[in-house]
Amino acid sequence: MEAQAYIEQGWATDLHAPRETMRAAVARVQVPGTPELEAEGPSGAARIPSLAHRALREALQHGPALVQVPRGGYAPLVACARCRAVARCPVCSGPLALGRDGAVTCRWCGRNTANWSCPECGHTRLRMVQVGTTRTAEELGRAFPGVPVVASGAREDHGVIAGVDARPRLVIATPGAEPVADGGYWAVLLLDGAALSSRPDLGAASEAMRQWTNAAVLAHPDAPIVLLGRPHPVAAQALVRWDHAGFARRELAERAQLHLPPAWRAARLDGPRLRLEDLFEQARAAGFEVLGPVATPQHGGSAVPGAAVPGAQPPSMRGLIRAPLTRGRELAAFLQLQVREASVHREEPVRVELDPTVLW
Repeated sequence: MEAQAYIEQGWATDLHAPRETMRAAVARVQVPGTPELEAEGPSGAARIPSLAHRALREALQHGPALVQVPRGGYAPLVACARCRAVARCPVCSGPLALGRDGAVTCRWCGRNTANWSCPECGHTRLRMVQVGTTRTAEELGRAFPGVPVVASGAREDHGVIAGVDARPRLVIATPGAEPVADGGYWAVLLLDGAALSSRPDLGAASEAMRQWTNAAVLAHPDAPIVLLGRPHPVAAQALVRWDHAGFARRELAERAQLHLPPAWRAARLDGPRLRLEDLFEQARAAGFEVLGPVATPQHGGSAVPGAAVPGAQPPSMRGLIRAPLTRGRELAAFLQLQVREASVHREEPVRVELDPTVLW
C-alpha cells in the first residue's frame, strides 16, 4: 500500500508485465473453498486435507515441495483443554508454548512451567492452539515415510537454510526463511492462512499477501500453489488473480475512508489519562482529528481495569491523533514540541509512535 500511495501521489510509476508473460512465469494458485473441502470427506476439515497430500505426493515425483507455516517451534500457543482459555505464565502472564519434549515454557520470560493449572477452571491439561514448523514437519514425516524432511526457520536447531537441490524432499519453513530450490518447487502449500491475514494488526492482509507471494515465486511455473486455513477472502482472491496492484488500490482506498495510514498520517500516544487529555485538547485546537483516550489493551485485548489499586501506577491510556498527508509534517512538529516541553517541565512521559501497525 505504501508503494501504491507513492504511485497515486505521482512519485512513482506502476510497471507490470503483459498478461501472457505472467501466465507463463507464475504458478497457478488454488484456494479450496467449502465445496472442494466437503468433497474430500472428513479429511476436508483437517489442517492439511487430503487434496494437499495428493499435491505433495505428485510433486515429490519430480522434486522438492515447500510448506509455509506462519509460526516456528512445536506448539507456540496452548490453551486449557477444558475451557479453551489461553494458557499464560503465572509469573509474567506471557503466553505459554509447548516444546517437542513436552516442556511448557513462557514465550516472554522463558520460565518453565511444570505444574500448570488453569486459573479459570482448575484443569491441568493443555491443548495445542497453534502448530509450528517442528510439529508440522513431524506430521508430514509420518505421512510421507522415507521422504527427507527439512525445517528452515530462526527457531530451528540449524537456523535458516539458504537453498536446497532438486532432489525430492519436503521443506517446512516460516515466512522469510524459505530456501531457494534448484529449478523451483513442484508444489507450495501455504498453511494457516487466517493466522497471517486475519490478525487484528493494521495491514495484516497486506503483509500476508507479501509473505504468500514470496513463497509462491519460488515455485516451478507448472507447480500448484495451495492456500489453506480460511485466509482473508479479498487477499486470497487477489493472490489467485495475481493482482497485487489492484489489491493495494482497494486497501489504500479503504484506508483513505477510515483516515488511516498510509492514506493519512496517524500517531498513537500512550500515557497517563490527564496528560493525554491535555495533549488531545491542544491537538483539537490545532485542527487535528483525535480518537480516545481509552484504556490500553492488555493480554489479548482485555482493557486495563479502571479501578485504582493501592500502591500501583495509574492505568495507562491510549489514543490517536490523525491528520491528512498535507499536514503530516505539521503533526510531527506538533508532537515533537509537546514531547520536548514535557521533558523540560519534568511532566509524566507520553510514548508517541507515528503511523503504527497496531492501533489499539
